[in-house]
Amino acid sequence: MKRSFTVIIAMLGIYLIFVASATGPVLGSTGAPGENTCKDNGGACHVNSCNLTKESPKLDILLNGMNATTFKFDSTYEITVTIDSSKSAINGFQAVVKNANLDKKGTFFSGPSIGTSGGYVFHNNNPFSFPMKFKWKAPSKDTSAMKLTIYVATNEAFKDGSVNRDASHDSIRTKSLALTADTTKSPGVGIFNTSLAKFSVHPTLVSQFVTISSDMMNMNYEVFNTSGIQVIKGNIENNIIDVAKLNKGLYYIVVDQKIAKFMKD
Repeated sequence: MKRSFTVIIAMLGIYLIFVASATGPVLGSTGAPGENTCKDNGGACHVNSCNLTKESPKLDILLNGMNATTFKFDSTYEITVTIDSSKSAINGFQAVVKNANLDKKGTFFSGPSIGTSGGYVFHNNNPFSFPMKFKWKAPSKDTSAMKLTIYVATNEAFKDGSVNRDASHDSIRTKSLALTADTTKSPGVGIFNTSLAKFSVHPTLVSQFVTISSDMMNMNYEVFNTSGIQVIKGNIENNIIDVAKLNKGLYYIVVDQKIAKFMKD
């Protein structure tokens, strides 16, 4: 089961740090409680002129291209991190997910320019540019993992490539976002075809907006993919649902025990 997330972290524990080292920062450089950043972690990198700026509005995290604060156990999410790095040419990151006891939770997967070790994910290629994407699998059901925090720290390095200079005095940034486990059961694919009453939407092939054919103003809706995973939810306004951020494919809309389907192009 896969799911994408856009988040700015607070109680779930992902920590990101952007630095100009080709091999990545020292592990534990995420800026999480009890951890340093690449500014002060043993002088490993960017120690002379970095200035740490917390909760920077320049940093943003998306889960499956969306801002999200919930996750499902054992589900895999694509995390996208974006930042205004127009002043820099060399960047880096490190990330970790922890619970309230600061235990690391979930599993990261390596990929192009992305490395993993000891429960952390980080850049392993230089230069590194944004947006960057990596995958994280949520842990199995566990009472200690009901609430997690993502902590983010970024570093923008000077265009001359010097590890002792930075693009600005606030080149290291951190942010946090709380995530809570969603334990509600997603309807299986079978229920879409059997037990729910039908309603109509148009167009059935859509790029941005789905229009509900009947009057369902102010009602709650859920959108599921073909694996029965909820991808978006919200409140219907003007009989329109915005699905622009969804990937291409078949989806189901559930409103008040009624079902409709559409194709995202």
